[in-house]
Amino acid sequence: MVVFLSGVVVLSLVAQVCAATFALRFFFQTRHRLAWGLLAFSSGLMCIRRVAVLFTILDLGVERVSAVSEYLGLFISVAMAAGLWGMRNYFLSSAAANRALEDSLAREKTHAAELEAVMQTVPAIVWVAGDMAKAVFRANRAAQDFMAQAGPPEEMRAHQDGSELSASSLPMHRAATEGVAITDFEADVITKDGQTRTLYGNASPLHDAEGAVSGAVGAFLDVTERRRTEKALRESEERFRLLAQNIPGTIYLCQNDPNYTMVHLNDEVERLTGYGAADFLEKRVAYGQLIHSDDRGRVADEIARAVGAGLAFHLSYRILHRSGEWRWVEEVGGSFQYGDAPLLEGFMQDVTEKRHAEEERRELDNRIRETQKLESLGVLAGGVAHDFNNLLLAIIGNADLARMSLPRTSPVKEHLLDIETAARRAADLCKQMLAYSGRGKFMPERISLNEVIEGTLPMLEVSISKRVALRTQFARDLPPIEADTGQMRQLMMNLAVNASEAIGDNYGVVTLATGLRNCDERYFKTSYLSDKLAAGTYVFLEVTDTGCGMDDETRERIFEPFFSTKFTGRGLGMPAVLGIVRGHNGAIKVYSEPGKGSTFLVLFPALEAQSADELSREEKEPVGWKGTGTVLLVDDEDSVRSVGKRMLVRAGFDVLLARDGKEALELFRQRADEIACVLLDVTMPNMDGEECYRSLREIRADVPVILSSGYTEQFVSERFIGEVPAGFIQKPYVLGNLVEALREALGE
Repeated sequence: MVVFLSGVVVLSLVAQVCAATFALRFFFQTRHRLAWGLLAFSSGLMCIRRVAVLFTILDLGVERVSAVSEYLGLFISVAMAAGLWGMRNYFLSSAAANRALEDSLAREKTHAAELEAVMQTVPAIVWVAGDMAKAVFRANRAAQDFMAQAGPPEEMRAHQDGSELSASSLPMHRAATEGVAITDFEADVITKDGQTRTLYGNASPLHDAEGAVSGAVGAFLDVTERRRTEKALRESEERFRLLAQNIPGTIYLCQNDPNYTMVHLNDEVERLTGYGAADFLEKRVAYGQLIHSDDRGRVADEIARAVGAGLAFHLSYRILHRSGEWRWVEEVGGSFQYGDAPLLEGFMQDVTEKRHAEEERRELDNRIRETQKLESLGVLAGGVAHDFNNLLLAIIGNADLARMSLPRTSPVKEHLLDIETAARRAADLCKQMLAYSGRGKFMPERISLNEVIEGTLPMLEVSISKRVALRTQFARDLPPIEADTGQMRQLMMNLAVNASEAIGDNYGVVTLATGLRNCDERYFKTSYLSDKLAAGTYVFLEVTDTGCGMDDETRERIFEPFFSTKFTGRGLGMPAVLGIVRGHNGAIKVYSEPGKGSTFLVLFPALEAQSADELSREEKEPVGWKGTGTVLLVDDEDSVRSVGKRMLVRAGFDVLLARDGKEALELFRQRADEIACVLLDVTMPNMDGEECYRSLREIRADVPVILSSGYTEQFVSERFIGEVPAGFIQKPYVLGNLVEALREALGE
């Protein structure tokens, strides 16, 4: 019994110790420390009592202890321990919930502080409002600064598109009253000092715990400067766009690939290439494929060198226009790095007309130089022919006088005739030289080119090779031209002989064709002697052969005196042709290729259509006529004065000789009354024939003056405009020519 009751007391003690432990634990873990302290204290007292009961049983026995009471105490102790153990999870979870709530409240405070810091720091204007009829209850520093300039939101004057907004239209008011978010709102706000500021932002409604709208929050940015910058940028871009569209050239941005894939182009590219900008940007056309194949490699190499050196490139090349025409392009550009690969940007301009103008200018310069060279050679040829004619006059004149002095049976006459024949051939050579110099136009008249060719054909047929067939193609109703018949025949002869020599020993054909052509300045640019020709209708003579043809070098030299590809000592035929054409205000064009023959096209101004009068000029050699009186012979050549005196004496005249104009004037002043006629050379030193002629007429106005020159009458007459000399005789001449001129001058 003692052991059993002792066990009950021990169990009761253990239960009370547990109850006291739980009470102390809850005392420290919860905030209800008074209740848990009393429970712990009561449990402690119960433990002490159980220890006292246990010692009583062990010392005095069970008789001194009530068993029922101990059984009840055990039950109560176990019940307390069990109850406190059962309350353990409740109190622990409640404590954790309290701690979580406290932590959450702490975090909320921290977050609220952070939001407040952000709200005050952000440069945007932030307003938080409860009732929109009342003042703002929260605003950050940016909002406060703006309100200092423009007033509170309910007093601000806002405008959109020039119209003032009502208070109910403002975003904060709408968000608070309508309960919807207002986004991308922009308006102009008038500040107190009259300035206009532009605000851009959003407004959202605020809701309370029940979900009802309790206010609004708005965040706005002052975008005034940005809008001004954007406006200025748009205006600048518009100006640049207009400049890029109206600039006379193509502005481009492209990739540095073989096709030069375009990224940007202005509309001028259509004028340059015939294709629109969209054709390149949408890759329907590749610009690189338009570049001429001969230029494509060079263009790529120059761009690569410029890009590698970081320099600008300057290109000139050809592109194929949409019309099929090759156009010249000048391009200036450079490169800049965009990502991993460089892009090319630059400016292109069509310079086709400019290059054509430069080519025409170079061609014109070459033609001017060629013309100047030919004119210089012409002056030289004319001077040589003039002096040579003076020498021939002495030869022919003396031979003629000697032959006339011999009896008809004299064997010397045959030798003198040979001398005269050779001298006349030399005179013909001088005529060709005068023709080349442009001073060989003798007697211009209205002639038919067809009739002249028909009259010259027999002479042409015997002058060319027997292996060459001569053909003609005459145009009908050809208008006349103003020309010298003899020089036209000389021109045809020279062209036909030249064509025959080009054929050589082969069989071939020479064709003489005539026709009518309208010519303008552009047509004359590729011809010889076209500097002063007027546009209009021209009669042409075309001489074509099937000969060997000419290369460029030969074609450039054909009109040079003494140049020949056939025989040494020849070479005046074609220069004479050029001189005849020059003297008739015409032009000549040459077409020739090696192995394809040659064509010479000679152009003469056409006259009004009418029949051309063919004048026959026959030498009249008077027989047995003798003159009387004194003739003053003026010439600077001794040989001319000598032979001239003999001729005049044989004709019955007394002769006075003068070597220049000054000497002639002195003699004329002394013996003016007895001088019947003056034979005056035109070209002399000291005083030329022109000045001497006028001085003679001042002394005696009725004195007959016969002009004499190695140049032609037409060339000399141009120097005596307004004057009418008594006659003209060209050197070299014979006695018959001189007598005829004297008879006409003296009116006999």
